[in-house]
Amino acid sequence: TMHRFKTVGRETNLLGRLAVGFSMDAQAHALKIRINSARELRDRLSEGEDTYGTDFSAFVRVQIHRRKESEKVVNMLFSPDCEAERQKGLCWRSSFHHSTLFPVFEEEARFNLGEIWSQLDEHRVYICVMFLRGTVAEFAGCMSMSLEEAIVPRPLNWYWLLPKAKGLVHSEPVDVEEYPTDPRKNVIIAGRAAGIPNEFINGTYVLQEGMEGGRPIYREHQRGLYLYFHAARGAWAVGEKIGSSAPFAFVEDRAGTPDSVLKQWQVFSVEKSFVKTNPGAQSHADTGRFLPDPQLTCTPKAAQPRGATVSRKPSVKVSREMKCTEMVEGTQAYLASLKILDGYYNELRITLTPEEHKQVFANFADVLRSAVEWLQALQSRQQRDPDWAQPMGELLLLGATILGAPIIQFCRDTQYSAEAITNMAALSPALADDLFEVQELMRTELSLPSALLVPGEQALQFQQIVTFIANSTPIFHVDREIVLQARNAFDTIAVEVSAVRARPARQPVRRRTSGRVSQRSGVRNSTIFDSIKHPDSQGGSFDRKVSIPENDEDYEDS
Repeated sequence: TMHRFKTVGRETNLLGRLAVGFSMDAQAHALKIRINSARELRDRLSEGEDTYGTDFSAFVRVQIHRRKESEKVVNMLFSPDCEAERQKGLCWRSSFHHSTLFPVFEEEARFNLGEIWSQLDEHRVYICVMFLRGTVAEFAGCMSMSLEEAIVPRPLNWYWLLPKAKGLVHSEPVDVEEYPTDPRKNVIIAGRAAGIPNEFINGTYVLQEGMEGGRPIYREHQRGLYLYFHAARGAWAVGEKIGSSAPFAFVEDRAGTPDSVLKQWQVFSVEKSFVKTNPGAQSHADTGRFLPDPQLTCTPKAAQPRGATVSRKPSVKVSREMKCTEMVEGTQAYLASLKILDGYYNELRITLTPEEHKQVFANFADVLRSAVEWLQALQSRQQRDPDWAQPMGELLLLGATILGAPIIQFCRDTQYSAEAITNMAALSPALADDLFEVQELMRTELSLPSALLVPGEQALQFQQIVTFIANSTPIFHVDREIVLQARNAFDTIAVEVSAVRARPARQPVRRRTSGRVSQRSGVRNSTIFDSIKHPDSQGGSFDRKVSIPENDEDYEDS
């Protein structure tokens, strides 16, 4: 018999939990709050339904505010945006995670407390998880603590998400208790290769109390996955909740236990959890399908050879290789989106005056050239080093140099362009028709206002990838120092882009109502894209979060 740990209080805390860590840069008076992951979020609209049948995006908002102004806290914390506090540097929002109640954020919020350092006792830190449905933000759960408490460094820990009345004045760490278990009754799922979708189903699944479909239930504690029998389908399945008809993997076999199955496992071909910097972007979660995986097995825990281990996390080498490949694919998708913006750029030369065209597109040509140059550098390196085994710090630093200035300048000069073009189209039916014709001509769902946001969004995506590579580079690695320099460079780009987005909107200039394109041909002028091969995809890239939360390795759930 061995001892494990299980979570206490799940029966009374029904809104889920959030992994949060706190650290402090005392010299800079900067508070850093690490938002790692959330589990078992409660979506009231989809209760009784499969998680992936709903259309929502989960995100986290962190805000520092005076504790006595409770009404203002509620209005700003639960509003669709908090621009006023964001300008002060006291409001932060995570990326959006589409259609999952188990999002993995792995993001850090940083707050400069210099201006309120003498008033720490008057402020609180509020952390809230929200669901975004269209343009409506819905409350999912929250927690708070005094700012004096928050500046005390502490490692990642789980906290219960609480109802508004309780969470605005309280935080409640998750407690665990020890319990005995017989490891011979547990099972291990293994064999899903590292670097391919849904590899995280590998792991040890612990026998739970209760039954489903007349058979036992198992749980993998790292990601919170369940292994259960789906009676209607006659299959063992791995999913985020018991009985889900949208699992990550299944095997149609009516064996009494999952380690007794004889048939082949089927695994979904794409990740089911997507991250969106733009919640309005189209999800591709419905494009996958179940494919057989002959390497995947489920065996009793006791059957594993002595000393054998189950890989829950890819190795550093594999992680770096995955992220470098993702960088290449993301750049290709980025160029595909820029190709659409290039179409608007060329076609609207006829419709817009030169001044209007410059106002809308700014230095787009520079952005385009920098993206092409970066992709060529990546592809050249990939041809010479397909496993990405050689030091890559200089390459990443080159990427920051190539991409940084053009994207930052573009974001600054076009921060009002999306609003301006929408306003001008509303005032000019002719321009609205032209925009529709161009969009139809290019056969794309990406509108011009959305396309103008792509460079800034991609800069944030690149920053996340480079941060992952930097964090997975060992301390004594020969490439460590220059990789950290590259990460800092991409962080600077992301900060500049975010700062531009945080500025308040202004009223765009009203446009004349004349201007019309009488006829358009399907043939475009030769552009810089003619010498590049592009993927068929036409949207931005999504950042798949499949890493295992580091803070949950010291205990297992029941």
